[in-house]
Amino acid sequence: MKKLLVALSAVLAVSTMSIGTTAFAADAQGITKVNSSISETQISTSAKAITGKIPQFKSLKDPVFQAKLNNIVDTFYKNKVASFNSKNLKDGSVSFSYDSFGDDKYQSIVLHASINYGNTGSDDVQTIVMDKNMTKFYTLEDIMGSNAYDLVQKFVNAKIKAEKDLYLENAAPIISTGTSFYIGNNANVTIIFDKYEITPGYAGCPKFEINLNDKTAMNFPIESTYTDNKTVMVPLVDIMQLFKVSGSSLDAQVVLKDGKLYSPLEDLSKAFVFNYAVNDKAIVITKLAVK
Repeated sequence: MKKLLVALSAVLAVSTMSIGTTAFAADAQGITKVNSSISETQISTSAKAITGKIPQFKSLKDPVFQAKLNNIVDTFYKNKVASFNSKNLKDGSVSFSYDSFGDDKYQSIVLHASINYGNTGSDDVQTIVMDKNMTKFYTLEDIMGSNAYDLVQKFVNAKIKAEKDLYLENAAPIISTGTSFYIGNNANVTIIFDKYEITPGYAGCPKFEINLNDKTAMNFPIESTYTDNKTVMVPLVDIMQLFKVSGSSLDAQVVLKDGKLYSPLEDLSKAFVFNYAVNDKAIVITKLAVK
């Protein structure tokens, strides 16, 4: 056990990132090019418990941004090795891998650390999304607009509710700036969680793929609504027709007024998975299709 701990400490000791280099250069068996700016370093250390591959960024237009990218990879590596090392296990291993996705607008990297603790294992992820030239980072708001986190939250909640048998009983992920996501080769946004975070271990890392082409914005006339104690009430039938859905199992308050059924806009936004903004003339509704 002493030998393993010493070896892991040695790996951590050489993990000092500098521009255009990699923390694993001293232990690398070989480097394979992924594209002109991303190379693949194969990890080979004296500690056989640590294996896999990680990306190395080089020759970017902005050396400061390049250093930030390499530091993200380096920090991810060091944290996962340190976490494994802190368990003082006789058996177990850490395996690193990554996925690279790119199109004419975005470049995404998904870092994986599969940690085997002997009788169980985890798969932790961290994602990096940037422009295709790798000069700046992108957030969900940059890609989907200022209401991105609310919109994705409702999308994920609806998926979990529709397929609740696939998720842990208390699964209630919070979508925020720390949520991992990437843009695949099909240009869809994919939300990804760590193994065990919201699903049983056999499911691996759960993903929620959002087709941005299914996002639609519609204007709903403000004249057909009313406000009750600061709650915006909208005609239920009109909203149902707008989204071509049935209300047989609708989870929303319903009020009869002047011969029409109304429901709180907020309740309907959760039931039908849409975001909204209210102005003087209309309610602007943004919806993602849940598949």
